[in-house]
Amino acid sequence: MHDPDVLVADLKWFEVWHREPNDADSGTICPRAEWKWHPHHWRLNSIPLKMLRRRLLTRCAWCGGPSRKGDPVNNSRQQGGPRAPWWRGEIHLTHRDCSSVQNAHLLCYCDIPDLSHGDYGQCRTCEGHRAWRKAPTAADRLLRTLPIGARIPAGTRPEVERLWAEARAVRQESR
Repeated sequence: MHDPDVLVADLKWFEVWHREPNDADSGTICPRAEWKWHPHHWRLNSIPLKMLRRRLLTRCAWCGGPSRKGDPVNNSRQQGGPRAPWWRGEIHLTHRDCSSVQNAHLLCYCDIPDLSHGDYGQCRTCEGHRAWRKAPTAADRLLRTLPIGARIPAGTRPEVERLWAEARAVRQESR
């Protein structure tokens, strides 16, 4: 299923969203040309209120820390799913570095993985996941050593960034 919400207008302080009736896929019931005539399907989103809500109420799903300027809680692994009421904050969001550590803990590190879809999917041995034709990198192995719920320590960050840079260089060379 696709998302029933479509961004119609992105104004300076507000976003206008069109929501399909009955949570249908966007564009299946109301054609795009008719959205402006359907204000009863619109949802307004106040950007300053959204930022205030995120700052005051949203906590990182991995470490539990708050969203701060320069370190926002705005990375999501979940697509769709239930929405929390506005007074609870957003769920399933993480800091950027917490998302990297969380991803490292979810990977399959088996030497010979038994993956559900041949060369990608969930490993039947360790229940970790692998993307299509991807193996864990040295940075992933380093991040996996951190405890669950931990962030990347300041002393480890330069080493992780160096390993990420090496992995990027290898990917660029292979293209």
